[in-house]
Amino acid sequence: MSNTSKTPFSHTRKVSRLPPLPEQVDPLMEKRFAEQRARGAEPINLHLAQGHAPLLSAAKGEFTWKLRNDTKLGRRLLELVITRVASIMDCEYELHHHLPMIAQAGYSEAQVKAVRGDWRKDKALFQPKEQALLAFVDELCDKGNVTDATWEEAARHYSSQEIVEACYCATSYYANAMFVKAVRLEVDPPDRHTAMGKF
Repeated sequence: MSNTSKTPFSHTRKVSRLPPLPEQVDPLMEKRFAEQRARGAEPINLHLAQGHAPLLSAAKGEFTWKLRNDTKLGRRLLELVITRVASIMDCEYELHHHLPMIAQAGYSEAQVKAVRGDWRKDKALFQPKEQALLAFVDELCDKGNVTDATWEEAARHYSSQEIVEACYCATSYYANAMFVKAVRLEVDPPDRHTAMGKF
């Protein structure tokens, strides 16, 4: 799709229950918008909503970019975690951005469909380590009630660092889904996606 057909960007449009950002935004948000463009994308509605708290928005953006690009767990498994969390939370906004990413990570349509529903019915579609991760995420999203058996199975497949990264990923996107739903964030236009990052 050519740039001329893309939805024009305006940081002053109303995208949620929050008021629009002012014409003159905080320098931290100007920097965040510029970083997004440098990565080949435009700022998304989430950035506009987060822009009402610039310092925390900048910190969250840095965290998310490091999570997406610099973990031992790796992008393929991170997208599995994110898509599962977004599905548990029924968060259309997160799914809009991460369904293309889980496809980019190499998961098939059948696998994605399973992740979005009762994956255990189709667990044969996943490797044992992916099954362990999905079970861990399911219980983590149940008020953090991860059983000893589920923990031990995860620990058979993943290092302590990878388990912590999975926890950071799942809880971050769970919280993000809560935020998105609370402010009733509009889903971005079909042609607007966040920067993809490293695969």
